[in-house]
Amino acid sequence: MLLELISMNKFFDVLKGLEEKNVLIKLRNGLDVRGKAVMIDPVTMNVLMNDADLSNSDGFNLGHFSVLIVRGDQVSLITPLS
Repeated sequence: MLLELISMNKFFDVLKGLEEKNVLIKLRNGLDVRGKAVMIDPVTMNVLMNDADLSNSDGFNLGHFSVLIVRGDQVSLITPLS
């Protein structure tokens, strides 16, 4: 039980470390979202983003959003962009 708590705390720390950074989020439906992660809820994995670009797997831009909320149940990957 203690090991699980430590692991969850590290997971939450990693997510908090992505806030205010540019990230790539891969969605379960194959689309990609790139933008600034303003806030990430570590429990639901919902992500509030600014200046987000939505694209398909071929890189075709499907739209730009000044504010976008990504539902956590649709997220398959979050990674920082350099």
